[in-house]
Amino acid sequence: MNSNPVRWQAWLGAAAIFFLGLTVGAVGTVFVGARAIRRALRNPPAVTLADRATARMGRDLARELQLTPEEAARVNADLAQVAADLRAARQRTMQELRQEVRAGMVRIGRDLPPEKRPQYREYLRRRFQRAGLGEFAPPPGD
Repeated sequence: MNSNPVRWQAWLGAAAIFFLGLTVGAVGTVFVGARAIRRALRNPPAVTLADRATARMGRDLARELQLTPEEAARVNADLAQVAADLRAARQRTMQELRQEVRAGMVRIGRDLPPEKRPQYREYLRRRFQRAGLGEFAPPPGD
């Protein structure tokens, strides 16, 4: 009968170790994931999805249509231009998204009481920096 409390304590210890491991794993995953997202926002990868997709399309077209090397080279050049255009469009879109976020934050700040605006600006500064969006500069006169 003395082994019953020991067995209970062993199961409790095993459960504690399991939940501690689960917690550390979840926190680690969130931390690493957040860093990866911030890094991707700050420095988009050199080889994008558009690059990989157009390269695959070029290979598939060359194989399916049995293109000569000269024809394949022309197709690949056109596809490379498509990929470059897509990267430029992505950059423009990201800039527009950043501008929209900033404009929305400015509108929110203007609706706040004047005594809460400095605290709000500090909050925005921290959040923008953490998200990799650079420094938040409030508009002049705000």
